Amino acid sequence: MERKTQVEEVFIKGINKSFERINKVSSSKWFLKNFSTGIKGGDFESVSVYLISDKKDVAIVFVIKKDDVYELVKFFVGRNIDNIFSSSKFYEFVVCEIGNIILNSIISEIANYIGVKIIPNVPAVLNGYKNFILENLSLMIEENLNKTIFLLDIVSNVENKNIEMEVYVMLSPEIVKKL
Repeated sequence: MERKTQVEEVFIKGINKSFERINKVSSSKWFLKNFSTGIKGGDFESVSVYLISDKKDVAIVFVIKKDDVYELVKFFVGRNIDNIFSSSKFYEFVVCEIGNIILNSIISEIANYIGVKIIPNVPAVLNGYKNFILENLSLMIEENLNKTIFLLDIVSNVENKNIEMEVYVMLSPEIVKKL
């Protein structure tokens, strides 16, 4: 069996902490499917939540297919949400909270491990194609151009249905060296 790298262990510890919280309030069960580097192939219309640290040395993005948002939200607020769900602001709020839990858990674990304070901004929700969002996030912040990109493929499963999501963690070379 291949030994996990220190970076992978830090990310897995962070994502597992978020799953502990999420699995308490969701009727679905969340788990990590894969850890890798780079951007996963395939483009799709998405709802994304992102955080950027105050020093712009960490950017992190939670991406879910727009077609899967309704199912995911049902796992949190109940099956009969048709009337509530007519408002796109409602689903954005729920997805933002899920993303906030996941993203902050990972950032906290990184900060704890390397012994620095990383202060993220308030999470923001973007709707659009995944590649467009990731590209624009990189271009919006000049410092992102040098970042190492890590990918966590995560899954939420209920009633034999898997909803796959992606979390991208972009770290500056200085942060990567400390890991």
